[in-house]
Amino acid sequence: MKLKKFALRGMIILAAVIALCVLFSGTIRSLTTAKVHKADVKNGKLENTIQLSSKVAFPEKEEMKITVPDGLSLTVQRIPVATGQKIAKGDVLLYTQLSDGEKTVADLEKKYDEARNAIEDWDRKHGDIRLTRNEEAWVNAYDAARQADREELNLRQSLMAVLNITDSADLTDENVKKLFKNMSKTVGQPILEDYKNWKAKKEDLAKAKEKLKSLDRYAVSDDVWATLKTKREAEDNLRDAEDKLMQIRKIEKQMAEIKAPHDCYVIEIKVKKGDPLNGEVEVVSITAEGKDPVLRATIDSKSNVQKGTAVTIPSKNYWSRAETKIVTIGVDDEGKQYADAEINRSVTEAMGSVSSMMRKEEIKLKITTRAKESSCMIEAAAVGGEGDNRYVYVVSQEDSPLGGVRLTVRKQEVKVIAESSKWVSVEEDLTYRDIAYLPDRPINDGDTVMWAH
Repeated sequence: MKLKKFALRGMIILAAVIALCVLFSGTIRSLTTAKVHKADVKNGKLENTIQLSSKVAFPEKEEMKITVPDGLSLTVQRIPVATGQKIAKGDVLLYTQLSDGEKTVADLEKKYDEARNAIEDWDRKHGDIRLTRNEEAWVNAYDAARQADREELNLRQSLMAVLNITDSADLTDENVKKLFKNMSKTVGQPILEDYKNWKAKKEDLAKAKEKLKSLDRYAVSDDVWATLKTKREAEDNLRDAEDKLMQIRKIEKQMAEIKAPHDCYVIEIKVKKGDPLNGEVEVVSITAEGKDPVLRATIDSKSNVQKGTAVTIPSKNYWSRAETKIVTIGVDDEGKQYADAEINRSVTEAMGSVSSMMRKEEIKLKITTRAKESSCMIEAAAVGGEGDNRYVYVVSQEDSPLGGVRLTVRKQEVKVIAESSKWVSVEEDLTYRDIAYLPDRPINDGDTVMWAH
């Protein structure tokens, strides 16, 4: 009897010890095993709201240029427009005035009168001079040779300067071909054309000289030629004065007011009041016809921003916020992708004129995008890594050697399509898999975990 009681007591003690071991083993496992949450995983189209910084940009522009004839100069009198201002066709961009205009006109009129008086005086004194037909032929040949010589010289000097040649004897086919090989086609082709023109003009000069030489026996006597040259010089002066006076009248009429050729925005004013204008000068940059300014923001290739995407410009006052849309997606000169938002009436009513927007350091754009196709979406906190090295921890169930079920995590690489602050869209279909996230301690591939409650 005593033996039975002793055996029963021993069994009770053993059972209690086993129960305590099981209890404490569970407690120890609970203390040493990482606890994880189950991430939400679903299939759908990713929506993402992003905020971008933008600035006013001008997609296409054109330069307003004026060309002032040699020997003349204009002065900027007044600039009635400002950068960013919208201008209608025909509006004045710039007022100019001929520099020392009154003095220049007076000097030319004096030169004209002196030349005309000289011609009239010559006619009174030498009007009886008559040239024979052969002498007139010699004079015409002389003029033609002189003109050909002047044109050949101008072309030759221009070529020598461009080709960096100091001796005209080096201006040969062989040398030009060597130099042409080292030039781009864009640069070299015009030079090659000029060289061909010079060679043709050189032949014309040789023919003109040959003709003049053949008429030497009909040359006008020195005293008659000297008398004729006096009148010819006066006639040259008269024509020169007439031409310059006509240029001045034309400038005064056409360049006193530089007007917009079409509706546009002023991008940049390149001169200021009082500046002299000589030769060919760029005075104002304007938008190309039909190309209005935009709000340009740099975007990421994964941002899913597309043409037509709706854009909101946030404001402290809900009623003053602006609504617009993306009108262009492109790549700039630095290889960065950008999105252009239209500056419509809603934008100008909320943000002010283009001029005022240009003075802002940045303008925030709020854009909500939606993917075109469905994909597997995982809570953002469950996706680790960065760049192209992204991964998740997939939880799998395994039978425990001591019975029950053991949860193990396996690291799986994923390819991210797009992401938002809450969701990450991936190519892999993990919709029916358990994904671990928010572990209470660092976890690694193959670790045993427990679900957090």
